[in-house]
Amino acid sequence: VGWLLIVGRFGISVGDRVEINQVKGDVIDIGLLRIAVLEVGNWVGAEQSTGRVVFFPNSFIFKSHYFNYSTGNSFIWDEIRFTVTYESDWKRAREILEEVATRASQAFVDAARTSQSQLERQYHINLGTLTPYVYVSIASSGVDLVLRYLTGIRKRRSTQDQICQEILKAFGTEPGIELSAPARRPAA
Repeated sequence: VGWLLIVGRFGISVGDRVEINQVKGDVIDIGLLRIAVLEVGNWVGAEQSTGRVVFFPNSFIFKSHYFNYSTGNSFIWDEIRFTVTYESDWKRAREILEEVATRASQAFVDAARTSQSQLERQYHINLGTLTPYVYVSIASSGVDLVLRYLTGIRKRRSTQDQICQEILKAFGTEPGIELSAPARRPAA
């Protein structure tokens, strides 16, 4: 019976990115008695493969909840935190973050827009804006800028890498922006 629910209309398919019992991964096999997932994340950053195959008995569907990242669309929100010094031009830093993220995520945003209205109709939800946004807060070591942007389920690491490299280059050309270093105690 678990297998029927798993392969049903709102179930899981081979290739889906799922999270079952706090284990994330890509479904590589669905059998009559168990499901096989190629694990991502855990000790490896940005949801890249660990190389381990994790098996779940199909009865998991009755015992706990699961997340299917691939239902409806293949995009997720990601965030990167930057902290600039209090003396920095944080408004300019915020502009740079939004400009870079807009360029890096544009293809994902365009593709997500096509499926957004269908998801909103099907599930009666409002997904809101899909464009990148920067949240500003005050931290102990400076001004925190949290960049939120849309990326592909399997493109999280490469998109983050691209954004970080471009931001570091852009900040390097701005004399009024300095990244904050963590507070250090002087050696005794």
